[in-house]
Amino acid sequence: MEHYSTLEDIADFLEDNDDYCIYYHKNPDGDAIGSAYALAMALRAMKKNVNILCDSPVPAPYHYLTDRYGTDCEIRSRTINISVDSAAPARLGRYSDAKITVCIDHHNVNTIEAKYKYVAPEACSCAEIIYELIRIIGVPISALMADFLYVGVCTDSMCFRSETVNSDTLRTAYELSMCHADVVSIARRFYVTRTEKRIKIENRLTGSFKLHAGGKILSSVLTNDDYNELDITPDDTEGINDLVETVEGVKIGIVVRERTKGRCRISVRSMCRVGADKICAALGGGGHSNAAGAEMDGSAEEVQRTVVETAERFLNESETL
Repeated sequence: MEHYSTLEDIADFLEDNDDYCIYYHKNPDGDAIGSAYALAMALRAMKKNVNILCDSPVPAPYHYLTDRYGTDCEIRSRTINISVDSAAPARLGRYSDAKITVCIDHHNVNTIEAKYKYVAPEACSCAEIIYELIRIIGVPISALMADFLYVGVCTDSMCFRSETVNSDTLRTAYELSMCHADVVSIARRFYVTRTEKRIKIENRLTGSFKLHAGGKILSSVLTNDDYNELDITPDDTEGINDLVETVEGVKIGIVVRERTKGRCRISVRSMCRVGADKICAALGGGGHSNAAGAEMDGSAEEVQRTVVETAERFLNESETL
């Protein structure tokens, strides 16, 4: 039977068992990857057998970290499954039927059933929770573990620009810096440095900007044709959603990416009291109040129209309260 646990409960459980498989959500971001790999390294330091599984490959921007992790271990019959940074079984993709025993997350709504479950919506990133868990376990945090965790904190806080940033976020960042996380390099890598290809992608995306609702909503698209013409992959568009926050006066920013013909990935950013998670939940997705996502069938233009109409409805409702 599911019940909510303390991190101390989870730490004791992890100590008492030996074989683990850590799952994180498909189309992973820095927080999912950082949380999963840092926890795996901590369990390995405890002499545990650990494997990591995801329905999607690790995006190229994170290879510089994951390539240093090493190889996975054998999955044994008595393996205990852990999920991190995943709000629902569907987010695990082809592993959605996996029996999860330990669930660690920070989304507002979590529907994964687990014997040991710790969900902290007040946490800006799941990496903050994993950091606290590792501290309770008592495993020394190596520089690589600190890098994984700091990538999670930095990317999910949008380099500390999100409204979900709080004193615990900043404390965790400080303590990870004391564990030799390469904070300057990570910030530059994910929020400053641009390749020539990246500049072309950003120019294409900003060229598609459209304002709605009197300039309060901004939408943009990258079509399947854009992907083919620019010779880009999903890895090349990692973090591209930040651009919708750059236009003054915009309260809700939308990016529609038609990665395959007729199938789109939606990203919504909210800079107001309308939760991006609520907009995306209405479209079959979810996430956080400031940043959320979903996937839909249809052309980029069709999906763009649907998402804008949904955002306008939520915005109008909020303004009449």
